[in-house]
Amino acid sequence: MIDPQSLDQVLAEERARERKEKEQIQIPSDYKVYIALVNREDLLQRALIHSSDVMENLTVIDNSKSGISFNPGCKVFRPPMPIQFVHSINYALLETRRQSAHIAMWLHCDAWTPQGAYLRLIEEARQFTAEGRKWGLLFTNYDALLAMNTALIDDVGLWDQNLPWYHSDEDYYRRVTLAGYEAIDTHIDVFHDYSQTIKSDLDVNFMNDITHPLHGQYYRLKWGGPPHEEQFTKPFNRDFAK
Repeated sequence: MIDPQSLDQVLAEERARERKEKEQIQIPSDYKVYIALVNREDLLQRALIHSSDVMENLTVIDNSKSGISFNPGCKVFRPPMPIQFVHSINYALLETRRQSAHIAMWLHCDAWTPQGAYLRLIEEARQFTAEGRKWGLLFTNYDALLAMNTALIDDVGLWDQNLPWYHSDEDYYRRVTLAGYEAIDTHIDVFHDYSQTIKSDLDVNFMNDITHPLHGQYYRLKWGGPPHEEQFTKPFNRDFAK
């Protein structure tokens, strides 16, 4: 007669062996997804509900004042102190590469995706990579959901930290195309309630009203004109010592 305890031990050892084998053959994911929270947890919850396809590879960057009050069901990175948008997206790029992935995906916290949108974007990035295309950015509804190739870190650099919010996107996307990378509109549907982070916080909105003209001036000095009217092909029209 078989001892039930011995049988349980054998079965437990067998399950442990199977788990170990699966872990050994598991292929690391080639993509990572990031959402940054500043305020409006309700919008984050909405974004997460529509992110079920990628939850295993999704990280919420928690820049809120008091921390997320619910379990988002994914990884959470809470910096020692809240960081600006530009630092958050630079973190996303660098952390994606650190984890040996090459597709860094960024979803605005006030955006949400229809079923299958993430997977379509990932598949397009993989297809372009397999074809040997020098893709840098994949857009959906502008950059409501954005895919970035981590090769940009070496060839373009990180987002300009002198532009912590507005104009940072126009600056980086210009640098990407000047470096010879493709910026491709995928026409994948993604929904976006624009600027909800700023509109939902009187202090943030106040500071944006003050700094937005300053960042616009910086952009014009850097590129010789406002967005879409740039005159320079090099920042500040000069070469920098490496």
